[in-house]
Amino acid sequence: MNNHFLQVFLLLAAGLARAAHADPLLLSVPLGPQSPATIIPGSNATYTVTVNRTNSGSMTINLSCLGLPAGASASFSPNPILFGFGPPDSKTATLTISTTSALAQGSYNFTVKAQDGGSHNIVTNTGTLLVGSDGKTTLVSQNITSIQVLPDGSASIALHAAPSKSYVLQATPTLSPSAWVTISTNTTDTTGNRILIDSTASAFSSRFYRTTILN
Repeated sequence: MNNHFLQVFLLLAAGLARAAHADPLLLSVPLGPQSPATIIPGSNATYTVTVNRTNSGSMTINLSCLGLPAGASASFSPNPILFGFGPPDSKTATLTISTTSALAQGSYNFTVKAQDGGSHNIVTNTGTLLVGSDGKTTLVSQNITSIQVLPDGSASIALHAAPSKSYVLQATPTLSPSAWVTISTNTTDTTGNRILIDSTASAFSSRFYRTTILN
C-alpha cells in the first residue's frame, strides 16, 4: 500500500472513530414528586432528580436550583453527578429544599438546571414547592363525643377529630385551679375517630378531659 492510500485510509478510519464515539449530550432532567406532598413552614421537602444523557464519554453535571422564594434554599446530593465512558446513561440525585418558619403558605415554582461543566450543554425542568399547614393549623374541630366508665374503673373517651393525626389526651381533677397532665397519645383512624383510655380514672373523685394535637 503506497503512502497516499495509507494516509486516506487513516483519515477515513479516524473519521469513523469520531462518528462512533460522538460527544455525550444531556437529554433531560425529570423531577420526581415532592415528599412529603405538602410541608409546613420550617420543614424540608425532597425530590428525586434524574439526569439522562446519550452517547458515551465522561461528563461532570453541575446541578442548581433557580427561582425559589426568600425563605427557601436548595441543595443536591450528590452534586456534581459524574458520568464515565459507557453505561449508565441515567443517574439520580436528591434535591432537598429547606424552608424557614417565615415562609408563607403557598405554591412556588422553581427551575432545576443541569449543566455539563461550564459548557452550553444545558437542560432544565420546572418543579413546584407546596407549603401549607399539613392539617396542623387548620384542623376540623376536636370533639370528645362520649365518656364512659368501664367495669375496671378506667374511663373510655371517644374522640372525633382530623383523620390520621396524633392527639394528646390530658386530664385534671379540678378546673380551678387546673393541673393538666398527659394521659396518653393516640392517632385517629382514617375517619377521624379514636377511643382514648384513662386507666387511672378510678383514683380520682372527679376528672376533666381535653385533647390537643401533637405538634
